[in-house]
Amino acid sequence: MAFLTAKSNDASDHFIRNLSNELKLTQEMSAEHLTKLEGDMRKLKEEHLKEKDELERKSTAISSEKAELMAKERSLNEQLEIARQEHEKT
Repeated sequence: MAFLTAKSNDASDHFIRNLSNELKLTQEMSAEHLTKLEGDMRKLKEEHLKEKDELERKSTAISSEKAELMAKERSLNEQLEIARQEHEKT
């Protein structure tokens, strides 16, 4: 009977050690995966910020160009009106 108890205890210890090893391995793999995901997230945030900055820069450039074109349009309209008035005088 003592032999069976000893073997049962050995088997239990072996089973617990294996479970413990599997748990450690799973934890290590999860930690590595988490670290990778955190790195990916940082990279995506950096890319997002760069893209946002680029779009803001383009928006500013377009707004500036729009203002210039509107000013040019006003100037041309004024010149056209002056030309019409001069044409009407003649």
